[in-house]
Amino acid sequence: MFMYRLLHTTTLLLLSLWVSGQNNHYFIDHARWVYQTEESYEPGQIFMYSGVEENTILGDTILDGALYKKLYKRFIHYNSTKPPFPHQGATTTSYEKRGPTFIRYDSSENKVFYRENVDSSEVVIYNFNAMVGDTIPLSTKYYNGNKVLGIDTISLLGNHHRLYVLDTNIPIQNGIVEGIGGLNGLTFNQPSFPAVSGGLLMTDLVCFEYKDSTYFSPWASHNQIPCPSKSDFISSSKDIFYEQVNIFPNPSIGSFTVKFPENYIGSTFTLYNSNNQIIRTWIIQDKIMTFENMEKDWLFI
Repeated sequence: MFMYRLLHTTTLLLLSLWVSGQNNHYFIDHARWVYQTEESYEPGQIFMYSGVEENTILGDTILDGALYKKLYKRFIHYNSTKPPFPHQGATTTSYEKRGPTFIRYDSSENKVFYRENVDSSEVVIYNFNAMVGDTIPLSTKYYNGNKVLGIDTISLLGNHHRLYVLDTNIPIQNGIVEGIGGLNGLTFNQPSFPAVSGGLLMTDLVCFEYKDSTYFSPWASHNQIPCPSKSDFISSSKDIFYEQVNIFPNPSIGSFTVKFPENYIGSTFTLYNSNNQIIRTWIIQDKIMTFENMEKDWLFI
């Protein structure tokens, strides 16, 4: 009876550890990050930039035999002029979409890798095994404080995650959150710091969303900054939320169907095999195109 209780307790412990480990990272479909970028100002500066950036993971593909998630970005750009008094300034707003780029989490290494495009080499952007004193993989042009000064534990969507602290600000602005990435950019690093001159871009995480849960960064919580909605990034009713191409099945087993957004008609797309070799390029003639009797290891990217 004692042995049964011991085995039962051990099984429950291992099961609880397995369950808790399922959400140790959020580099998965429908995860959403929103960042705010501000340009530092100095007296007499005429041109100013600020912007909001949304990162969303949606879909996957295979590159060089490795499975990557597709990362899409949308931007709202604000360019302002502040001419000398008494002239009035003005602000113009523009919208931009980018992607996909490619990102993958390696559970065996507990690291995150990134590729800007299918032809670029992957680079490490996060190492969630970092210790105090380690240098983070992401670098920046102006800021040298890329060493881990401390490690805190925070609550994130019902789970405990490590916060790698990179500065001494209160609240913390420069850091890395285990499982979701940087407080100063997802795939780049533009830290916040006391600006000594104008023209320096500084980026802060506003919020991270997954399903119906939202995490606000310490900086956003302290300043009570709301999380921009998905619709904020649509410049008009004609915008497509994500310029997404649906392929099924992918990888193919010889035949597949591709569904395109309407504004893709007239463009080209390329078919690759699993070794990332170009097989053929077509002109998109319709919103739905079906391909039969293809090689079973061909992939659409």
